[in-house]
Formats: sequence, structure tokens, C-alpha cells
Amino acid sequence: MPVDTHLLIVVRGLPANVSLQNASGTTRNGDPYIRVFLRNGVLEPDTSMRQQLIFTRQDGNATPVGYVLDFLSGQGNP
Repeated sequence: MPVDTHLLIVVRGLPANVSLQNASGTTRNGDPYIRVFLRNGVLEPDTSMRQQLIFTRQDGNATPVGYVLDFLSGQGNP
């Protein structure tokens, strides 16, 4: 099934001291997301793309953090 219009990459589970610097906005639940405007308006099955996620950590600690990515298709706010 293709992804059409936009790809929304939602980052869930970030600790309070970590933010997604290049976020397009936040969801109703407060999770940051990136809206990707797809080339030709579609991402077909069996194709790939790259999107950089830039995180900022407020405490300067270099300990890895965990998070979950959700991928949604469409317009509007997640």
C-alpha cells in the first residue's frame, strides 16, 4: 500500500530532557513529529527514503535514549 500526500514520522517515548530539534510540530499527546513532503506526492511499496532526525539533549549527558517511531500517511495533525 503506498504512502500518499505526506509521511508523518511520530517519535514516541522521548524522555523529558530530550527533544526532536527538527520537529514539524507535536501531536495531541505531545509527541514530536516530522512531516515529510513526498517527491511526486507518493512513496510506493518497495521503495525507500531517508529522513534525518535531530535530537537535542538538555542535560548534556551522552547516554543513549530509547524511543518508538510511528509512520502515518496523510494530511492534518496527528
